[in-house]
Amino acid sequence: MSSGRPPKESSHRSRSLLPSLVGMRCASSAVVFILHIIQAGVFADLTLSESLNKYFGKIGFVSVGFFFLLSGFILTWSAREGDRPVSFWRRRLARIYPTHLLVCAAAVVLLAARDTSPAWGDTLPSLFLVQGWTSNETVFWGVNGPSWSLCAELLFYLAFPLLLRVIRKIPDRWLWLCAGSLVAAVFAVAFVARLVVSPDPEMPFINASWDQQWAVFNHPATRMLDFTLGIVMARILQAGLWIRIPLGAALLTLIPGYVCSLWLPGTFGLVAPTTIPLALIVTAAAAADLSGKRTVFQGRTMVRLGELAFSFYLTHTLVIIFGPIGRAERTWPLPQALGMIALTYALSLAVAWVVCHGFERPVARRLAKSRRPPAPSADSAGGAGPAGGPAVEPKADLKN
Repeated sequence: MSSGRPPKESSHRSRSLLPSLVGMRCASSAVVFILHIIQAGVFADLTLSESLNKYFGKIGFVSVGFFFLLSGFILTWSAREGDRPVSFWRRRLARIYPTHLLVCAAAVVLLAARDTSPAWGDTLPSLFLVQGWTSNETVFWGVNGPSWSLCAELLFYLAFPLLLRVIRKIPDRWLWLCAGSLVAAVFAVAFVARLVVSPDPEMPFINASWDQQWAVFNHPATRMLDFTLGIVMARILQAGLWIRIPLGAALLTLIPGYVCSLWLPGTFGLVAPTTIPLALIVTAAAAADLSGKRTVFQGRTMVRLGELAFSFYLTHTLVIIFGPIGRAERTWPLPQALGMIALTYALSLAVAWVVCHGFERPVARRLAKSRRPPAPSADSAGGAGPAGGPAVEPKADLKN
């Protein structure tokens, strides 16, 4: 089969620009925003709030899986030939770490203004992005909860040069078997956690304990499986082995996958049901871009908002908690609640735009400079995938 193989004479630049994947980051970050709005409890109708939590309380799990898998895919697709690991690590750290520190500092200031300053023992792990390695919830969520996923991203970046070298040596005929083995490993993690990790106390709407969620969904080592699957799917597309599933059909597979996540018990409903759909969606979107097919995610607005996804992801819960919704500390009837949500989303985008264009990009460009001629890479394509999680917890329990 030859579908999806980029022409050998194509430039690195043409292979790096996958606008549908960038646009998808906009949609996925909006899903995380919706989840955290639901968890913030803005609706006066308690039955509506309970139903939203019951049926949409796991959409954040899907977005996290998408971003982790996307990171592996884009970093592989835009990898520089002959790139040294140190150069790669420098660029990736320049992309995420300064913005992370800026938002952490802002969170500390905002908390102090509310007389709820966190203890330094709970803050320092977040500053150094190691909080994801502990199940202690106070330390894990720290001052800027979304940064827990950056712990996983740092592990991904550290391992990527070696992983890519190993996976490139896998014969093409074994790549699909490798992808299947990674999916099986995701199910195995859920099975082992179900057996050995205590299911009590069970969290509402999650059907698993916090310790089980941490082991399956939050632990950096277990999420390496998603990232590695992204690498393998990129190799499958590069090798011309893609099975030509249209993007629309791939998106539809997410529906039964998500329904299964609501139905399956405990640890089996956290990550495993949507792993295959997400792998198909990411690869189908990239294949559509390569073949010149138009997708809804290629629109200028979607791409522009997708470029803001990292800053949006790091700052949106601060806007929810310290913005109009959090300051009001009340609920509203449906029409007024929808208006407050729209206002908060607009403010979140505005803050993300300022952080992205006023700090994230200028600082990343300055810190990532090297003597070698610049080439398009995952750094310009948005390789770091934002993932959902709470920022801070004064008002709402935003923990996905």
